Amino acid sequence: MQAQQNQSQGWQQISTDTVISDLSESNLIYDWSEYQIVRTILQEFMGAQSHVGYYFGEVHGYDNKPNEVRLCQEVYNFETVYDSSMYQQTYNIIQVCQHGEVTYLAVSLCGSYGASALTAYYRITI
Repeated sequence: MQAQQNQSQGWQQISTDTVISDLSESNLIYDWSEYQIVRTILQEFMGAQSHVGYYFGEVHGYDNKPNEVRLCQEVYNFETVYDSSMYQQTYNIIQVCQHGEVTYLAVSLCGSYGASALTAYYRITI
């Protein structure tokens, strides 16, 4: 993944174009309608932003999870805005947590009943 190297409070800054291009490189590309749904939801939340904060445990290390993600998981609670697990074998889940002027997205892609989906987190400042 190409990304700017500056990290702010555990968040790597990446362009919104990178978010979408990385999405197109995932296994979602094999299910065009599912890809379009997930892409549209992400674009709606990102709006006109040029960059967003990005955290992915597989890349940044699970011990480095930003405090805001922990707060959304434990205190403020993520709300599910999309969950395809009820109607297909390979599922995608998008959850959102709003705190002040910041929106956090938890995006879990390409999970299945035999393997859970990996989750990437995005931080969008309004």
